[in-house]
Amino acid sequence: MEVVNLHETGEMPSDYKFYRCIVTDNIIPMAKAKNYGKKVEPFTIHVVFRKDDLQLTESFQLIFCDPSKDVTKLSASYVANNAFAMWNVPSEQNSESPVTHRYKDDAIKLDFFYDKKAGSISYTWTDYYPSDGIHKPVRVRAINRYKANCKMGLYLILPFAGSVAWVLSDKAYGSYLRQKVPLTRTAIYCVICFGVELNVSYIMYKCKHVLCAVCHNKLKHNNPSVLEFCVGCKVASRADEITRIKVRNGSCPIDQCKHRNADTNGVVIIPCGCFVLCSQLEKAVQQNGNDLLPLIPYCPYDACRLRIHNFIIPFVEIVEDF
Repeated sequence: MEVVNLHETGEMPSDYKFYRCIVTDNIIPMAKAKNYGKKVEPFTIHVVFRKDDLQLTESFQLIFCDPSKDVTKLSASYVANNAFAMWNVPSEQNSESPVTHRYKDDAIKLDFFYDKKAGSISYTWTDYYPSDGIHKPVRVRAINRYKANCKMGLYLILPFAGSVAWVLSDKAYGSYLRQKVPLTRTAIYCVICFGVELNVSYIMYKCKHVLCAVCHNKLKHNNPSVLEFCVGCKVASRADEITRIKVRNGSCPIDQCKHRNADTNGVVIIPCGCFVLCSQLEKAVQQNGNDLLPLIPYCPYDACRLRIHNFIIPFVEIVEDF
């Protein structure tokens, strides 16, 4: 799943404790997709901590937003004032909330259920400690009901930097447990600042050059225009020719590959913008182009699954954070 840090300006705080990040996937349609016939299954998100000795002093949060808007542009202060907590801030002995003191590989599992008849979403959380296999009691809490024709989306907010935890779908988490191999986090060099900041949003111009969201926003503010010109090659792109790239947590959804060749650029899926860092897929796109569409008609990420129109190999340099 894609996780993007939220902030007030282009400058990010140096201490991860002051970060706030958003999981950009809309929970509502994914929970709805699990509700078919008489069978209701949850849409599941696993938050797996990557740091030792972390104090979880705030609850995870949920926020309703217009899904047609870019949720990565929400400010941290707006989220803090408008999102609602998933549990009360706990003490270590409070079984009504997850434990505050977290260690590496601890996980909190979130299950979201869509009630078609009531038109509402509910969720459960499960606290999990891989070291001793303990599952804490599950507590169920209903989210505010919304009308069936409501066009608002529901998004998960985490009270720390995106680099503090992996946010994985059920399929990605299962793959991670089976492989027993440390996950890597992918970042892309921005063509302007050459920065390699993790958990930021990226955009790709028609020319296939990629910018980080911070540099892109500065360019738009200084040069408002219908057309945007790539600073790398000067090719103009209209708004509908610019793609927001989604760099998701988890292993490769195509073949679960663990490693890549040094010269792999990855593939951007159009129109969803999901980025797949897979040398085998890139090679297949180079050889077959859109002839692959009958074989891969939908985005392979289970948090997306939109129909694919095109594959694009971007002009990027990739780095991995271990």
